[in-house]
Amino acid sequence: MENLGNIIISPNVVKDIVIETLKEVENVKGISSQSGKNEIVSFFKGNDKKNLEVEMGETECVVDLAIAVSYGCEIKKVALEVQRVLSEKINEFTGISVREINVTIEQVVKERG
Repeated sequence: MENLGNIIISPNVVKDIVIETLKEVENVKGISSQSGKNEIVSFFKGNDKKNLEVEMGETECVVDLAIAVSYGCEIKKVALEVQRVLSEKINEFTGISVREINVTIEQVVKERG
């Protein structure tokens, strides 16, 4: 097949994939604000992307994110699942390899009941 031009996948596309995928991971409550305030950024607000960093290369990317998880969950297990699922989805949807996914657990959220 001949080369018809460049194809560029924006870091914002990867961020969208991350946000949508995190909604499906059990015990992930949201992307946490890294502003030092104790607030959780909702998955459904448009400002999620500013608390999520994606560095793009030509064939690979690095993702840095801070999340809030459910109180009482196995935190390390949740973080490993986040890394696994994000790596799979990013590669599946974009064809880009994931070099690193750095997950910071910023908050633990207790369900109100």
